[in-house]
Amino acid sequence: MRICGAIVAFALMVACVGCGASGDSSTSREGTSSKTTSSTTSQKARYPVPQAAPGKKPLEKLVVKDLEVGSGPVAHWGDEASVRYVGVYYRTGKTYSQHWGFSWEFPLDGKSPGPGWQKGIHGMRVGGRRELLIPSDLLFGDGDLAYIVELLGTKGPARSSFRQQGPFAAIEWKKGDEEPHFDPPDRPEPTKLLFRGLEAGSGPAAKPGDEVKIFYAGFVYGTGERRYGGSAGPFQLGSGGLGAAFERGLVGMKAGSRRELIVPSRFLGGTPAIDYGIVLESLSPAAAP
Repeated sequence: MRICGAIVAFALMVACVGCGASGDSSTSREGTSSKTTSSTTSQKARYPVPQAAPGKKPLEKLVVKDLEVGSGPVAHWGDEASVRYVGVYYRTGKTYSQHWGFSWEFPLDGKSPGPGWQKGIHGMRVGGRRELLIPSDLLFGDGDLAYIVELLGTKGPARSSFRQQGPFAAIEWKKGDEEPHFDPPDRPEPTKLLFRGLEAGSGPAAKPGDEVKIFYAGFVYGTGERRYGGSAGPFQLGSGGLGAAFERGLVGMKAGSRRELIVPSRFLGGTPAIDYGIVLESLSPAAAP
């Protein structure tokens, strides 16, 4: 049921936040300059617009600015957040969509409706307003967007339903960043070795016997404390030099790919579980027998 609910919520978000052809009077349309001026004046009377000046260069990272700091509860990962918002194209300043007259609820799970949107709301207090400048690849791919978001309410879920949203952390790690930004999950650590792709690579998939070189950063699963990291290799995958479980989590990666890998404490001699961000920098396939 929660999977179905997530799909419905995401569909509603796309319809409300991203649909430029829906016929909604709040969504901008190309037209004459006089019509644009009239529309802008009307919009300002009905709802606020982002303060950031339209930008000519593409956004390189998420930018978060508090316009008003609220006095209510803080929105944490796993909470159900209720917001209203206005979004414009960052490059032109024209309205992308607005949902200011209605509230919209969704789980802060680090996923839909996009990591940029989710990270921009995480940490807000109820009653607060933020301006979010979100790169295209952190939302819908429709271009860089600027938002004003007001947090209307937040409600913590039951721990059981929180765990059902998945064990992975919220990780922001773009090309050019030396290390990932890691927000630890507020939930019990998993008991199984888990991984998920953060960025696709190219070429053959890594398999035991291949020679690989990686960069990695490891964080304590429950606290976010950085404990391990650096470059490793080239080394033979499956040799066990970095731990059998860790190396098993690298199988299937491609050169240039990035992955989140969670190694439970039972594979680490009882020490806390470690959540890794990994880049496979190079791969040399094993010689054919």
